Amino acid sequence: MNPELIHIDDYLGGLNSENSSSADLHLLVNSDQVSFHQVELPDAPKSKWMSLLPWILEDELLLPVEEMHLVICSVDTMRQASVIAVPKKEIYRLQLLLEEQPAKIRSWLPDVLALPLEDGFITLAAVGDRILVRTDRFQGFSGSPDFVWQVLALRRSQGEVLQVQCFGLSEGSVPEWARDSSSFNSNSINWQFADLPSEANLLTGQFRQKASRSGFNFWLPSMGLGAIALCLLLSLVLVDHVKTGQELLLINQQLLREFEANFGASASSPERAQFEGAQLLRDRELRYLSVADSILPMAESLDAVLSSCSDCDLASVQLDTD
Repeated sequence: MNPELIHIDDYLGGLNSENSSSADLHLLVNSDQVSFHQVELPDAPKSKWMSLLPWILEDELLLPVEEMHLVICSVDTMRQASVIAVPKKEIYRLQLLLEEQPAKIRSWLPDVLALPLEDGFITLAAVGDRILVRTDRFQGFSGSPDFVWQVLALRRSQGEVLQVQCFGLSEGSVPEWARDSSSFNSNSINWQFADLPSEANLLTGQFRQKASRSGFNFWLPSMGLGAIALCLLLSLVLVDHVKTGQELLLINQQLLREFEANFGASASSPERAQFEGAQLLRDRELRYLSVADSILPMAESLDAVLSSCSDCDLASVQLDTD
């Protein structure tokens, strides 16, 4: 059973809605404009087959070869190939119909190839007002009942023995000439039980499905812009840090020069200059206080003597340590 397999009519009509929102679907498309061919490929490299195929089929196609999309389904050892042809405009039309649909379509497959196949039998199935016909693994056609029975009558007139199994067709809907060679099954086709050949996928070549962007990939551009913005911010911070460091270096160099000019000594670093400067200032303060302690009492006494003598004219003072 293939729950991801759905017919395009059911999908666009909203049937099987539980599957319609699936992330991956295989879509059965109408085969009315699809043609199936058997051709002999030339003795050429496999890479050349697709370029040669349009000219091999030119006489069998109803439209110019450049307007047809071709799919090689299989090639046997004798280079006999099963080929599907579909007008490109039909694929474009279906793409427009599916453009707004939520599901990811993994493949398009002709619906006639979903019919059960039994050796020696042609399989017919009624789908709405159409009849689907499968005659071989990669062979079939579809259309209105009148068209289908005319084609089968022509093949019968050419001597082909027809054994037909019918699904969803009543005996009264079958031409009298075909009733004796037909078996009837009242059940309609359940697409989800179809065993479809994946080689018949129409989404090949220029119509190959592009890989969808995951939720993570969707955010990649935004994440990239965010990463660029973060790098720019870090660059600005780094530049500012470097600039600040250069300014600090200039200040420290100026401090060392001023220390050497004021104290007549050099220091290896600003921290060392601060320590040594403080030490020098303390030493000078102590020397000043030491001298001040030794002459202060004498200065006070001398000041008292000079204050009481208005006629004294002090010219000099000689101090004797004795």
